[in-house]
Amino acid sequence: MIRRLRLKFVLMNMAFVTALLAAVFMGLWCNLFFHILLDGGWGEGWAAACCALLGLVLYAAALLAQGLSVTVVFARFRTGLWGRRCAP
Repeated sequence: MIRRLRLKFVLMNMAFVTALLAAVFMGLWCNLFFHILLDGGWGEGWAAACCALLGLVLYAAALLAQGLSVTVVFARFRTGLWGRRCAP
């Protein structure tokens, strides 16, 4: 029983770490690409919109590269830390 709880806790933390690493990867690339677009003469609004779309694609790709689905990450946001549903 204790091993099963420990394994569940480790897997839950691993999902958090993979989502965190994907977010850091996405943020660094979007920051770099935003400055490249601004230096290229794009307006701030268009550069931000382009980087937001790029960020979504990079986040999903980084999660998939680490073996975690995007739907699993968003399911974690909808539920509480221990699997309970959050209030709407």
